[in-house]
Amino acid sequence: FGVLDPKLGVCGGKRLCETCHQDVTKCLGHYGYIDLQLPVFHIGFFRSITVVLQTICKKCSRVMLNKEVKQTFQRQLCRPILTYLQKKALRKRIHEKAKKTTLCLYCG
Repeated sequence: FGVLDPKLGVCGGKRLCETCHQDVTKCLGHYGYIDLQLPVFHIGFFRSITVVLQTICKKCSRVMLNKEVKQTFQRQLCRPILTYLQKKALRKRIHEKAKKTTLCLYCG
């Protein structure tokens, strides 16, 4: 049945839930786990996740920038007068600079 499994809750009609034996007005649904054959990615977050993964070290999860550059970017990002577009451009610069780094400065 997948997501329409009656054990996860009632979908509608006059049926009763197979877990709590309540109707659609009283059963809020139940948690379940569906084992998928392939990974499923949310298309709305795919680009953001890709950018983050290209910016960090895969071993220690730190941003792939040296300390001085990182502090410079942090100071710029913390300025309260930055507009959304300025912050977006700054994040793009961080991504481009970190993406070019091939060796992590922290874990080697």
